[in-house]
Amino acid sequence: MLVEKEIISPGTYWYTEEATGLPRRLTVTPELTKYWHDKGSAMLSAGLTIPVPFEHDFSAHPMTPKDKLLNNGGWLKEYRLRDNKLFGVLDIQDEEIARKLPRTIRWTSPWINSFTDG
Repeated sequence: MLVEKEIISPGTYWYTEEATGLPRRLTVTPELTKYWHDKGSAMLSAGLTIPVPFEHDFSAHPMTPKDKLLNNGGWLKEYRLRDNKLFGVLDIQDEEIARKLPRTIRWTSPWINSFTDG
């Protein structure tokens, strides 16, 4: 089942930096949402799969293929940019999970890290 979900919009966000455990501010601009849209689309065009974990909890980082499957809600199929907001079209196979997005499972979103096309 394909579900569109807002990933992020311009604004100021706080998160815990994985390496230090300290709070860190992220200022998201329209230019940054476009950058993520373009890089994410390039990843998909290169044939990479982008998982959609249930939550970005660094203490529960999925480390094995089995863990990745257990903690993954689906796969990102397409990025969309609308009114400077980044959206993702998610392929969620479990209908109950798809129904709960974005109300109950609010933090389900693509895992975006650095990407260099070799």
